[in-house]
Amino acid sequence: MHSIKSSQDRRALVLVFVTTDCPIANSYQPLLSKLHQEYQGKGFQFVLVHEGPEQTPEKLRLHGKEYGVAFPIVMDADHSVARKLNATKTPEVVIVGREGSIVYQGRIDDLHQGFGKKRAVVTREDLRIALNELDSDESVSVPKTEAVGCSIPLGLGKR
Repeated sequence: MHSIKSSQDRRALVLVFVTTDCPIANSYQPLLSKLHQEYQGKGFQFVLVHEGPEQTPEKLRLHGKEYGVAFPIVMDADHSVARKLNATKTPEVVIVGREGSIVYQGRIDDLHQGFGKKRAVVTREDLRIALNELDSDESVSVPKTEAVGCSIPLGLGKR
């Protein structure tokens, strides 16, 4: 179990909401692994949050192995974490600062302009920019962006 409560031993908690069957979320796994490698030693804890009641520990283990995920993976079968943090898409990133407040929420980058609309190249690396600003003890200059991807069905599960 992982906690999203405040922690003095980490600079920030980087929660990435995904599902095993979202092609956009899956396409970002190599980049997320790279970012994890770059920032883990700087106090940034990455956690992959898998959404949906159909998830099982075995499915998550296989998905993590297939994509080479080297950071913690947790299940959010009832969408309680997504609901609490207002995450509505996969992939969507929520960075929780040391004090427990959300300091960034949204997309990983601007590659996807809309569902089915993809740029030829990334022009803004939102997650990397936010991590760099936090690493420099600055406020995140753009704390909210619109995530593009598969919907998280927040109407399902317990409230």
